[in-house]
Amino acid sequence: MHYDAIIIGAGMSGLGAGIRLAMYDKKVVVLERHYVWGGLNSFYQFKGHQFDVGLHAMTNYAPKGARGLPLTRLLKQLRIRWDELDLHQQGHSAISWPGEKLKFSNDFELLRSEVARAFPQQADGFDKLTQAVRDYNELDLDAPTLNAREIVESHISDPVLADMLFCPLMYYGSARENDMDWDQFVVMFKSIFFEGFARPQAGVRHILKLLIDRYRKAGGELRMKAGVSRIITDGNRASGVELDNGEVLTADTVLSSAGLVETGRIAGILPASGADETSALQGKLSFTETINVLDKPARELG
Repeated sequence: MHYDAIIIGAGMSGLGAGIRLAMYDKKVVVLERHYVWGGLNSFYQFKGHQFDVGLHAMTNYAPKGARGLPLTRLLKQLRIRWDELDLHQQGHSAISWPGEKLKFSNDFELLRSEVARAFPQQADGFDKLTQAVRDYNELDLDAPTLNAREIVESHISDPVLADMLFCPLMYYGSARENDMDWDQFVVMFKSIFFEGFARPQAGVRHILKLLIDRYRKAGGELRMKAGVSRIITDGNRASGVELDNGEVLTADTVLSSAGLVETGRIAGILPASGADETSALQGKLSFTETINVLDKPARELG
């Protein structure tokens, strides 16, 4: 079977790419190894409770009708209506550190006031950092690569505050330890602190269902339990895939959302898992997330 495009992985990025291709009448298939879609952001049921895995909330909240913001642009590109997301804004989040805590919400002034309360000597520096973030064009692909740590510390002299600001941004969008590229720092600062968190009442499965329905409506094909064992190459070009069951599919374009290490392995660029070259790229465990089932509303716990 030949396709215009094969996409490996039915997570949000794979489904989003599939929607865009199918909208323009491309013959596209999304291949997913598991029996449920979602990738990093999947879901399951246990003892009558519905649980999300992966990221606990969606960044870049934008009110209905807001212009020029990432969420608004994304919904337009995917042809999904704002109301369909059923978004509910966060009450607040907290960055908890030994001896200190900073609350933030979708109102940036809360974080600003928290910094002034907990780190009064850093308030002016934080305002200058905030202005530097606002002034920077993170979409300029010709901009030089800069280290965020260096720029942040030019405004923030307290290392505890600097680390507290980095913490949620690195959780959500850093591929490096202890630092970020400045343009990525700006993206995440705006996404989390300026725009903020929200989630559908039904959780991540609601967003995934919207993407699946939109993809199928556009004419895309989705194959579950269809793991890719090998990306077939012709010279330096990917020309198809071989599935775990031996079936071969060919395509003009092959896109992978399986991650650097796994994509490199099935493309034959990296050795099998466990080899020194592969292990060096796999990184280390950076954080964990716990899920609690409460017998009372969380606000009653303080």
